[in-house]
Amino acid sequence: MTNKTAWVAGNGAGLTWTTSINSADLASLANGSSVLSSVADIANGTNLDQFMDLSVRCAIASSTIAAGANLALWLYALLDDGSTYGDGQLVAGTQAVKTPVFAPCATIPLVAAASQTTLVGAAGGVFNSPYNSIPNSVVETPTSLDYITGGLT
Repeated sequence: MTNKTAWVAGNGAGLTWTTSINSADLASLANGSSVLSSVADIANGTNLDQFMDLSVRCAIASSTIAAGANLALWLYALLDDGSTYGDGQLVAGTQAVKTPVFAPCATIPLVAAASQTTLVGAAGGVFNSPYNSIPNSVVETPTSLDYITGGLT
């Protein structure tokens, strides 16, 4: 008997990049601020995908990116009351000067350099809980923050 493990396309987004945060939610988001996505929930209670990959592309005004700068992403799980997400600090589509009180699901380091107008990065193999969840980010004006899902068999 041989045990084999293979990556399979997810039941949700699968291998099609799908929007996780509308660019309008993050337009002109100040450094150190957060916003909860207004995109519909990732219905993982039905899909049961184990993992997701995240892709981020941000368009910014020409800036010098400091050493240690990063894009931090959180998964805000839907709680048992069916209406509260994560730590309850954020409202979908409303920017706030807050940082979630729990660890991010991914931190994407940025290249420190002058005169940058794009910030890009990816995070692979992010654990996807069986609860409906919405990715959240503290980044500036993304052009795209997308996800794909899958699992192991």
